[in-house]
Amino acid sequence: MTHQFTFLQEVLVRNKETETWFQDYFFFINDDKDADRPFVCVGMAYKQCIPLEGNEHLLGITKDVEEG
Repeated sequence: MTHQFTFLQEVLVRNKETETWFQDYFFFINDDKDADRPFVCVGMAYKQCIPLEGNEHLLGITKDVEEG
């Protein structure tokens, strides 16, 4: 699933499936092909990033987007 993000968009982020989703603000995508965490946000860089809008029910839990 690919999303288009805008600068400072509210997003949900995490680095692995066993972590809970938490809120951050999107900065940019690191398009370096070797980037382990391509989604750069205010807090740090992450492996997984989804829009907060429409996914509010995932905040603070570990479910995948499809499980929602």
